[in-house]
Amino acid sequence: GNIASEYIPYKWYVHAFRATYGDTNSVGNVYFGMYAMWVGKTRELFFNYCLPDFDLKKTAFLILTRSFEHKFALEAREFDIIKVKIKVKNFNRKFATLEHRIVDQKERLLGKGSQSLLFVKADTYEQIDIPSEVLAAFTPFTS
Repeated sequence: GNIASEYIPYKWYVHAFRATYGDTNSVGNVYFGMYAMWVGKTRELFFNYCLPDFDLKKTAFLILTRSFEHKFALEAREFDIIKVKIKVKNFNRKFATLEHRIVDQKERLLGKGSQSLLFVKADTYEQIDIPSEVLAAFTPFTS
């Protein structure tokens, strides 16, 4: 399988990698907390892909996590190839919901879930509507 980040047009942003010893518990299964870490890392790569000019030092807004949920389906083990897929499930004026799916090299579902994002002014943390550049960046990733 391909081990890289890729974008499947109008579907998913996908980050693929191989699980290693640092991802596992004492019996060789992937530690449950790693799934959330992997989704977070994939989200950062997704933001970097669709908002390449975002600069944390100059931005007028921040993207914050409002909630996160994940449902486990199968366990992964050391050296499995993991693919984390993210897309924009929906959004309204204030919140965006990202959907994720984690699969193995045979595309078997390991787990799935979603997260809700909110947006605040970088200086005051006052909640704001989703910035127009984020709406434009997210549109191709909306199902």
